[in-house]
Amino acid sequence: MKKGNLVIYDKTGKIFSQTGEAEGDVLPHVYPEGIPYIEIPFGTMATKKLISIDVSVIPHQPIFEEIEIKMSDADRIAELEDQLLIQAEDTIGGLL
Repeated sequence: MKKGNLVIYDKTGKIFSQTGEAEGDVLPHVYPEGIPYIEIPFGTMATKKLISIDVSVIPHQPIFEEIEIKMSDADRIAELEDQLLIQAEDTIGGLL
């Protein structure tokens, strides 16, 4: 089961609580009564940071900031090694 991010906020759009995304053997959300909330679909938060909720529109909309995903040095080295192996395979043939 994949569970999205449940966000609880006030009438100004200020965020007070987030459950975060979850995957696997997880319990479903318990939705609050009388408190504004929004559930952001699973996977949305992978490259975005939630800033606030736009309460000036109906239905209320999340406001995100894009997150720049930087590759670690180890990942960069592994990618370059893979590219070299593929290039050697194309040049020499039968290496892989």
